[in-house]
Amino acid sequence: VQDNILHGKVLVRNLDYQKTVTVRYTFDYWETVQNVNAIYQSNYHSNTLYDVFTFKINIQSSSLYFAIHYKVGSQEFWDNNDCKNYEIQFVHNRPASTTMNKDQQEENQLKKRYDFSQAI
Repeated sequence: VQDNILHGKVLVRNLDYQKTVTVRYTFDYWETVQNVNAIYQSNYHSNTLYDVFTFKINIQSSSLYFAIHYKVGSQEFWDNNDCKNYEIQFVHNRPASTTMNKDQQEENQLKKRYDFSQAI
């Protein structure tokens, strides 16, 4: 995640030239859904058996559920983590506290009082 955008990669078997990879996701446990098309990037490590697709999702909540849809020719595949869906819980970093506890304040006062760095 960078700037509240989830960057993801999907690896699919190269069954045919024409294919689409879509990520279906929700922030409210499937009450509403959104789809984002993944973009073809390259063959996986020069291996023509697999292709890499990437996607971006703007994070709007602390929980994301998603599944991958792969359509190739007349075939369709869903990867939904064995019917459990993929789930990501986001933890937002909080800035470090700038308040000092009493021990830290006393230590800083002592350092100021007995600072010999300016002595000869």
